Amino acid sequence: MIKVRVSIHNPRSGSMTSFDEICWLDTGFDGDVFVPESHVSDARIAGVTPSMARIRLADGTLAISKLCLGYIASIDGFTFPSPGIEVQLYMRGSPPYGLLGLGVLKNWVTKLDGPNQFFDVYC
Repeated sequence: MIKVRVSIHNPRSGSMTSFDEICWLDTGFDGDVFVPESHVSDARIAGVTPSMARIRLADGTLAISKLCLGYIASIDGFTFPSPGIEVQLYMRGSPPYGLLGLGVLKNWVTKLDGPNQFFDVYC
């Protein structure tokens, strides 16, 4: 698990909010970032109203998720240049952890060592 800082920006007003989420690296998730639906309130603080999107869950069922544009500001203490890495931010349910998926991981060479719970990212 890794700590990810996510920012949501409102380009019209210049408002911004950020939150930290503990995420699993999930190579089975094709999207960018998946977090609990409770973060919809963070989007609203920035004046952003997430849209509704149809998604396919891991078990194959279709579901509805909230979706907005976000930015990964940092991963495990490594801070990216502002505004960060642009991501599609999915918000649904109340899972105990978020997911960092292939939509983000595919942009780097990522070395995963599951038994030792270690990963490296090469830009």
